[in-house]
Amino acid sequence: MYRDQKTIFSKILRCRGISELALRIKVNHLFTLKQIEVYFDTFLGEICLKICTKKGSKEEAIAILQPIATEIRKATQLDCYGHDYDTLMKVVAKLLVRNKDTISVAESCTGGGLGAFLSSFPGSSNYFAGGVIAYNNQVKISLLKVSKQTLDIHGAVSSNTAKEMALGIKNKLGTSWGLSITGIAGPEGGTLTKPVGLVYIGIADPKNKASSIKCFFGHHKRNCIRSLSEYSALDQLRRSLLTKAIMY
Repeated sequence: MYRDQKTIFSKILRCRGISELALRIKVNHLFTLKQIEVYFDTFLGEICLKICTKKGSKEEAIAILQPIATEIRKATQLDCYGHDYDTLMKVVAKLLVRNKDTISVAESCTGGGLGAFLSSFPGSSNYFAGGVIAYNNQVKISLLKVSKQTLDIHGAVSSNTAKEMALGIKNKLGTSWGLSITGIAGPEGGTLTKPVGLVYIGIADPKNKASSIKCFFGHHKRNCIRSLSEYSALDQLRRSLLTKAIMY
């Protein structure tokens, strides 16, 4: 984004899955030029890194900012998902379309929010098949084929359940990928071993292999926990789509 606003030109890099401190440590050595200014802004797990210059023409600004932006993307790798006006959902949608992949979702604590994200763009039916809101354990068992033994031993909020939910929805709807979220959004329902804010995200890939990640958003309120869970699930899908494209 090179915009002339009283001779201020800027470039924005958008990152997820990394803390602001870790990001600063990775990129601070790049900001040695006196003619640039750097700003960090964080919202719902996303860090916007904005580099600006007031020097010269648009062409001169590009010559200053673009090499720094390129080095930042190299340093942050998968943590940097886009730039300028990119959104996480737009990036995920492009990857699904490019790879000719399809996705289905199984949600518990987010209550359909992930599916709403995935269906938000015109033409999303080309990659988003649908989903199941499995709030109740019986729904997990009957519709997603989650094992009762898994639920009895590990509980609804667990890595095992998240993986079985992802596999269950993938196989039920016949999609390339299955994505699941199960967690405790609060404000009640938490325990010492499974506190409010604990969330598991499950991903089933085109080869029917399932994995999960554990997240903790305990210092946030209910709606924020749900939103962070949705964004985290989309980001894990993005990373998986990029990684599997290389592996396959």
